[in-house]
Amino acid sequence: MSKRAKQKRCSPHRQRTIDPMGGLRKLTDRQPMNQNQLTDLGLGYWLAFDNMLFHASTEYDWNIVTGSLNIGVVMCEEGINEEALDVFKRALDASFATRLRGERTGLWRYAGADIDTIRNALQIHDQQCASVTQGRMVKVIYEVQDRVDKNLVYTEQAI
Repeated sequence: MSKRAKQKRCSPHRQRTIDPMGGLRKLTDRQPMNQNQLTDLGLGYWLAFDNMLFHASTEYDWNIVTGSLNIGVVMCEEGINEEALDVFKRALDASFATRLRGERTGLWRYAGADIDTIRNALQIHDQQCASVTQGRMVKVIYEVQDRVDKNLVYTEQAI
């Protein structure tokens, strides 16, 4: 048995992992999202939205846009552009109508008034992202993931 294997988990000689960020991690949690982060984040959902309009889109594109809308809902619930909650709910209704149509026809495309409804919500989501700190954005994303895991995401109204 190696020397390392013999050491107890609470031994003072046990090597501990070192966080390379050290105390800086707490500082970055308080920093606003920088332009590169906003660009990377926005590119994901805007490209998926574009695919849902013009290209051979899939359920994957639908998931990306709908995930962003759910992030927007959580941000509204936490007080970030809270007056836009109804906009996000209408966008999610439109998104779920698209899902039902996509499952039925195999075509994953936004149509009609749904396009403007979802575009407006994504524009508000851009504003939300620009106004939060990095740490808060991470917490919101984890909250959405937790809701998905617990099946507590916003669901379609009477469609």
